[in-house]
Amino acid sequence: MDHEVEFKCKVYENGRMVADAETLRSKKVREIAQAMQVSTSYAAFVRSGKRRPHPRHWEALALLAGGKADEG
Repeated sequence: MDHEVEFKCKVYENGRMVADAETLRSKKVREIAQAMQVSTSYAAFVRSGKRRPHPRHWEALALLAGGKADEG
């Protein structure tokens, strides 16, 4: 990788990760929709902060934003 990417996420006690809202705004709606496997309209709501994604999508969003998957 020829550049560094700043990434922010929250990691909860149960191991779940969620991408920071600012980080998601830097991603395309189509990328978010594909990562979450949802419609682009729902992904647009998540990106804008109008909808909070279900916890089952948190890891996918964190990975999209540059985080790492749980190894355990």
